[in-house]
Amino acid sequence: MKANLTVAYLRALPFEPGKPKFITDRNLRGFGVKVLRRSKVFFFEKRIHGKPKRITLGRFPDLTLEQARQTAIAYHSELAKGNDPFKARPAKTKARRISLLEVGEAYFITRTNLRPQSVHKMQPLSQALARSPHSRHHRTDGA
Repeated sequence: MKANLTVAYLRALPFEPGKPKFITDRNLRGFGVKVLRRSKVFFFEKRIHGKPKRITLGRFPDLTLEQARQTAIAYHSELAKGNDPFKARPAKTKARRISLLEVGEAYFITRTNLRPQSVHKMQPLSQALARSPHSRHHRTDGA
């Protein structure tokens, strides 16, 4: 769907309870807004070597319409220079994996105000974690 994206239009635009709704700007090719259940997100999209690419610019109203539009213009400029703004984005870093034992050790290190009784009661639990097969199960930190 194409529309003349204005601040008034974006404010009046209802959230989309089902699938995301993509609305592109009539005035700036590749620029648009994706309407979700609880947010409206600006994006820039372009076909590179026959494949569609999309970059999320930011959430409305945290990012103003003018700021998002200027960013999209900058991406157009990069493409015109022969640069690929989609490759220039910082690579996502992999989350470090941590074990339950590491979580327990970090707890003791960061909690400097624990009473000696508490530390004494928790030490057997920490030792059991070190021996348990669950200490080999990992969970990623971060998100």
